[in-house]
Amino acid sequence: MMATGRYLDRATREQRLAEARAWRIRMKPYFDAIYGVEPTRCDHCGQRIGSR
Repeated sequence: MMATGRYLDRATREQRLAEARAWRIRMKPYFDAIYGVEPTRCDHCGQRIGSR
């Protein structure tokens, strides 16, 4: 049985989060081509910068 949710040990959880981040970075150009570039937020006020 594969552990999920709150039953994951710390190492497994960190490994899966790292894999998810890597997938998102790898797939970003693909999704940008479909949906447009993701707007960024201002570090000072949090307002969205750029348009879709």
